[in-house]
Amino acid sequence: MPLVTGLQARAQVWGRPRGRRGIDFAHLQQRRHLPARTRELGQPSIGIRLKDQNGKAVIGSRVRVKLPDGKTQEGKTNADGELEITGISLDGNADITFLEHTKPGKAEAPEWPEEKEFKVTVVDEMGNPVKPPSADQKLWLRFRHGSDDHLVPADDEGVATYTTSKADSVNVTFESAEALAWVMRPIWTNCRGIARKGWVPADDTTTAVSLFGGNIVKAIADAATTATTRPKETLEPFFGVQASPDKPITLSVQPLVIMVRMLGELFDIDKCFLLPKAIDNVQQLVKLRNEYQLTNVLIVGHTDTSANDAYNLDLSLQRTSAMMAYLFNDAKSWYAWYGEDKKQSKRWGTTEDNYMIQTLLDGQSNYDTSVLGYRQWHNANEATLKDKAPDKGAYYETLDKNGKIDEQTRMQLIYDYMNREDTTVPDGTPIQVHGCGEFFPLSASGEKVDQTTPDGQHIQKDRRVEVFLFPSELGVLPPVPGEKASGRGEKEYPEWRFRAVDFDLLTILDDFLRVSVPYDIELGQPEDYELHVSGTGTLVSNDGVQVGACLIFDLDFGKLPDPCQLELHARDYHKLLGKAFSPVEVRVQLASGDVADLGELWSSDSEVAQ
Repeated sequence: MPLVTGLQARAQVWGRPRGRRGIDFAHLQQRRHLPARTRELGQPSIGIRLKDQNGKAVIGSRVRVKLPDGKTQEGKTNADGELEITGISLDGNADITFLEHTKPGKAEAPEWPEEKEFKVTVVDEMGNPVKPPSADQKLWLRFRHGSDDHLVPADDEGVATYTTSKADSVNVTFESAEALAWVMRPIWTNCRGIARKGWVPADDTTTAVSLFGGNIVKAIADAATTATTRPKETLEPFFGVQASPDKPITLSVQPLVIMVRMLGELFDIDKCFLLPKAIDNVQQLVKLRNEYQLTNVLIVGHTDTSANDAYNLDLSLQRTSAMMAYLFNDAKSWYAWYGEDKKQSKRWGTTEDNYMIQTLLDGQSNYDTSVLGYRQWHNANEATLKDKAPDKGAYYETLDKNGKIDEQTRMQLIYDYMNREDTTVPDGTPIQVHGCGEFFPLSASGEKVDQTTPDGQHIQKDRRVEVFLFPSELGVLPPVPGEKASGRGEKEYPEWRFRAVDFDLLTILDDFLRVSVPYDIELGQPEDYELHVSGTGTLVSNDGVQVGACLIFDLDFGKLPDPCQLELHARDYHKLLGKAFSPVEVRVQLASGDVADLGELWSSDSEVAQ
């Protein structure tokens, strides 16, 4: 289509009555955010003035612009080179996009391509429209097709509408995980009271997404388990959804919490000492927390119903504190439980010593499971124990070789018991604790809370702790209502369970390397594209997903040599993608969140992302 040439870049604001505002095409083309100057002197309007390079008015030019509501307006400039659009008020910053114009003096109106409308609705897990926490903020969605990339705000009904004449389908995702978290945090602060099985289900037009580990992910429920309290789910990266004019899309943003249930015998009656059978659970927890460092940890303690409410609340909190001390290798906190100031039934002594000695010397046939045998083992392995300790053995000491237990021996015994493989989290890990006492006993299966359990019962499975991992961009939601529960009617603990997926029921994809390359239809269909390790002929992926004008490949780190250089193949076409890189180093950077330098590995038309 012929365009007016030689337009002068000149911004003007009209000061006429009725609050009319003039904007030149240079600003429209750059999608500038313009301050509102609407006057309350009558019907508001937008004024557009078109001038040529000599400052002369361009008369009779057909003009089309896109307004903040996503709709387009068009008209012809008058004898002063002006086009006025009435009936619109622009409050705050307004995004006005110049689309196109024709040569002046054209008698016939041009036949511009038909505009297609794409609608995406954003709801929460209950199906309610997602609204930002304040009226002056917006929930932005990103619409992509070809080289076009547009941010569109959702309205008060959670609907974002995008129109274009350039595409039959568009890829839609959110502006960013951080921006989405900011919108969802106040919504999820309140208890909702509905378990996952009652949430909006995913189907052909609805995609369920969550926030986890600094990313937007897609949670896919196993159809065979959707009727259970906590369905089995798989997390996958969320690359967006394809929307078409005849297929409105719904995105349901749902909270995701991982619950690590500590199974087995965890505590003796009236004690907060962490029994040996709990160590495997701790290793599982620490492995998960180290893999997903962008999480906040909440430890919730429980008791059976064999004492009164107040006593059990204190005991449940003591159990969470003992668990947290174990995770941080805080031996001094544990040693305090041997003190004479502790209640006799709660005080630690020979029983706890023997638990630890037997655990440490399990399989060590050269040493008998006595205090003397432990001292001999400790001294013989002191160098190894120091080296693997988080503090490099700052508190390790050589023990006297006698058979008596003393303060020094007990402190070293606790250090060794805590210094098991993969049972320590880094200093500074955000951990909160909450004691629920006897208020939430479990059913016989251990799957649900059963508050009909009679009082005065010694039930081992209720002497427990549970650990919840929350996305750090959101924090613990609903917030912890204090260190100790307020009673059986507390809403927060049931809500954490409602939102939780059991770790043993959760499949999380391994770290992946995402490679984006331009898609050229002349080189073949997406299935014709392959990624190879350069110089070896090794195929690493031929499963690219088209997103806009690019193909996205996800590569398994385990299939990549170190170092590695990738090569794109498409029919007879071959091209190196950037420089050689180390997959090991990239994985470390991705895990730590330090991705700033990854772009240096790639050429201008390809990139790497997590």
